[in-house]
Amino acid sequence: MNRAIFRHGGLAFFVIFGLASLLLNGCGGGGQSSAPPAAQVAQATITVNWPARPKASQMAPRLVPLAANSITITIMQGTNPIAMHTLSRPNGDQAAISTYTFGDPSASGGSANSSLPVGALTATATAYPNADGTGTAQATGFITFVTALGTNVPITIDMGSTIDHLAVTPANPSIAVGATIALSATARDVYGAMVLTVASKTQWSSSNPAIARVDTNSGVVTGVAEGTTNLTVTDSESGKTGTTGVIVTASSGGAVAYTITDLGTLPGGNASYATAINNTGQVVGNSYKGHGTSQAFLYSNGQMQGLGTLPGNTDSFATGINSAGQVVGNVGISSLGVLQNISQAFLYSNGTMQGLGTLNGASGINDAGQVVGSTSGSNHAFLYSNGKMQDLGTLPGGTSSGASGINNAGQVVGSADIAGGNTHAFLYSSGQMQDLGTLPGDTDSFATGINSAGQVVGKGVIAGVGAHAFLYSNGKMQDLGTFPGGTSSEAIGINDAGQVVGDANADSSAYSYVAFLYSSGKMQDLNTLIPANSGWLLTKATSINASGQICGDGYVNSRPHAFLLTPVAVTAHQRH
Repeated sequence: MNRAIFRHGGLAFFVIFGLASLLLNGCGGGGQSSAPPAAQVAQATITVNWPARPKASQMAPRLVPLAANSITITIMQGTNPIAMHTLSRPNGDQAAISTYTFGDPSASGGSANSSLPVGALTATATAYPNADGTGTAQATGFITFVTALGTNVPITIDMGSTIDHLAVTPANPSIAVGATIALSATARDVYGAMVLTVASKTQWSSSNPAIARVDTNSGVVTGVAEGTTNLTVTDSESGKTGTTGVIVTASSGGAVAYTITDLGTLPGGNASYATAINNTGQVVGNSYKGHGTSQAFLYSNGQMQGLGTLPGNTDSFATGINSAGQVVGNVGISSLGVLQNISQAFLYSNGTMQGLGTLNGASGINDAGQVVGSTSGSNHAFLYSNGKMQDLGTLPGGTSSGASGINNAGQVVGSADIAGGNTHAFLYSSGQMQDLGTLPGDTDSFATGINSAGQVVGKGVIAGVGAHAFLYSNGKMQDLGTFPGGTSSEAIGINDAGQVVGDANADSSAYSYVAFLYSSGKMQDLNTLIPANSGWLLTKATSINASGQICGDGYVNSRPHAFLLTPVAVTAHQRH
């Protein structure tokens, strides 16, 4: 029997060719083919063994790239493709096996009614992140084999990762002794397209920890002593690396400061609000016109681009963006400046906006393209993945729920009602919805964001009294407090370094809210960390990325505009 071994990095899965048969490790799905030449007498059977996905805490080896959800097999005779079929990963994370036979008259799809020719053929296998065989290729390989009746020729094929390099952001940073900065790594192919990786397979190292040390898993760098060193990130599946230098300067003794960028509005707009930022610094939000209609925007490379809306709607609202620049949000209809309804969720990718079926409450997206939110029909939180919607249910005794965020491990956070009518924050992980409880003395809690470590942020509420921002970590909910004299705060976003952003009032007034950064156990008013006399009042910070860039809302010269803050290393005297 002919055997082909497909490898992604150093891992392999098996493709077995027998009696003019081809066997591959994966799971059945749709496909298509063109009519083969007339003299066809052979068949090829594909058997795909999808291993179970390891849990986030496990480092168990796997045979198929974790980011792959389909494998497309193409059979070529010379330069002519004669058969093709896509094998989709089964639902769920458990191990599964399925087979497909090229040339089997009883099979459906692919080359069901066509045999393969005897002679030299080529089989190409490509792994993709989407179940329908679309997206950026994760791994690929090919083999030339010869079919002949009654013979079995042993053959081997290597499936190599398509990753060409890892890009580190920010590149060549400068930090002070004792300061920290979170680095991120994005895998790219030779064309510059992002290839999905798994966080547990990405490892960081420092060439000189005496100058700067880096957390192996998170990429958070700490300045130790003055000097220069190199930091390297390695994807263990592909073996590819990325490197950046880091300069550590003397401690300034001062706080981190930021430059501020006015994101402006779309043409004809008079207001804008930012909702999310990804690790490459792209920002999404909404731009409003004078008569009240809203259009979702994507801010990238210094330009604000309108994303439009779906047919039959007047408005669009962006709520989330992933590292590939895919945007999610919702569309709706407004009349006389008043929004009448939210009609459908959307996904904006590669310049095209598409509706997500009957979903109408998208709130977040991760790097695997999984979308979360809620539906008006069942009033339940949902996870939308590979074209299918999964109802996440409710907490015991409750009837409704809504999701607000998702991390790259697929953990979802949101809020759900409980018996008695109160609302509690939840964490959905490994198929279970967990009640996160409330802060001591509070009646309700609402989760708004989650990072790669599973840390959750949100707010705890005492009905009719006020709210306090919280950080849920290692099974405990921590009250982040308020500003002196303030009564209310809300945490909205968190990055992988555990830095939290949100808004809080500076006194008991409902009109005194300012944007805050909570880092190293301290809540800081972001207005004190931007250049003096900037003309800005920052009222809300909504999202923070791995580089410490922050987006949010504020007023510049009394006009409501979205902003982008970028951290810079400054000395104490430079801040005055």
